[in-house]
Amino acid sequence: MSMDRRTDVELLADSRDDPEALGVFYDRHEAAVLRFIARRVREPEVAADLCAEVFASLLVHCRRGRRVERPLPWLYAVARNALTDYARTGRAADVMRQRVGMGRLEYEDDELARVESLIDEQRLGAPALSALADLPSDQQRAIEAYVIEQRSYAEVAGMLRVPEPTVRQRVSRGVRALRTRLLEVAP
Repeated sequence: MSMDRRTDVELLADSRDDPEALGVFYDRHEAAVLRFIARRVREPEVAADLCAEVFASLLVHCRRGRRVERPLPWLYAVARNALTDYARTGRAADVMRQRVGMGRLEYEDDELARVESLIDEQRLGAPALSALADLPSDQQRAIEAYVIEQRSYAEVAGMLRVPEPTVRQRVSRGVRALRTRLLEVAP
């Protein structure tokens, strides 16, 4: 992974003149976005296609010279929309991939194995995900963003528009409730 010290906002702003900047941003966040999608889609090819569509959308957005002030919430919103479209139509859209000149995606076995391992991780974590779904929505969203999406407390606070101590409290209470719930169902 690159040791580029630019912030995500700077990378995206620089991407029109510096194509490598978008590559650095991609390297930083592709695995997390793929995990996010793989949690919701159980087919490796579909998860990979949706992830590619998300980053193609970002490329189109940046090429148009549009600034992204909050890159991670924007990226996950695009991922959620892609998932919603997939649930509605039953196929991964390829509009943005076509717009940037990406042909039909062909995946190597190791790429699909990587996605399958993410899906298997999610299956093994099914009891935790079920317990997470039972939490109050404010705790659930804080835990998803901080633990699963691996965002910083500051990023989560900005995304949720609450002070950072509130995020820390929601994560702490939610994790404590999850631990209690999972110990109750453990054999």
